[in-house]
Amino acid sequence: MSMKSKYNRLKTLYAVIIVLLAWSLLSLLLNSIVLPTPWATFEQLTVLFMDKLLPHTLISYTRLIVALVISSLVGGLIGISCGLFPKVEVLVIPIVDLFYPIPRIAFLPLFLIWFGLGEISKVIVMVAVSVFYFILPVHRAIKQLPTTYHLIAQTLDLNRWQWFYHVVLPACLPAFFTALKLTVGAAMAALFFAENVASTTGLAYYIMNAWSFGNYPAMYAGIVLLCVMGGLIFSLLNYVEQCVTPWLKQKKE
Repeated sequence: MSMKSKYNRLKTLYAVIIVLLAWSLLSLLLNSIVLPTPWATFEQLTVLFMDKLLPHTLISYTRLIVALVISSLVGGLIGISCGLFPKVEVLVIPIVDLFYPIPRIAFLPLFLIWFGLGEISKVIVMVAVSVFYFILPVHRAIKQLPTTYHLIAQTLDLNRWQWFYHVVLPACLPAFFTALKLTVGAAMAALFFAENVASTTGLAYYIMNAWSFGNYPAMYAGIVLLCVMGGLIFSLLNYVEQCVTPWLKQKKE
């Protein structure tokens, strides 16, 4: 294990310890059922995990992963097309600029009307929130390719596929993974909102249902699990990024 990996793990451990200490201190100061101790929450988590929390977690994970895959593929392809083809850029980028600042979660009622109360509307609202995070960064990464890259490609007589595979794709990947990691939080926020509208499954539904019945340890257990869910996905994306963009690690070193 490299020194940098050890340092990153120590930073994560430090952050977790600080959060747990602050949580414990606040719980002791408030001395109220609205903020149980971390240990009471973890005890509730272990008791409820297999019976109640695991099914809701798997459902939320499935919804989130499906939405991230669709939005990354669609957004990445649109961004690449806009970067490579000026005519597509002229047609698409003004529309993206129009919708990017709009809180797209507000379209959920429309999606519920158009697609019903099932899984499709929930996935679509997450895709609508997430897809724009990919288009502009990928498009910008291609447009900012140095002129020397084009000259080298001409000198080496690269065809279109070679140009895309050896130049365009490596230039896009860092921006793509940055967008993907930023999208995780936005998609989970959309997931939380969607699962609380006309749904009886998912971690967000479980959390709010526990809150409505005043079952605060169970509510906090669901929140902790939702945080762990996001952290695991983020860590996985970091690992995949390091595997597919090894030149970035070499450049930093």
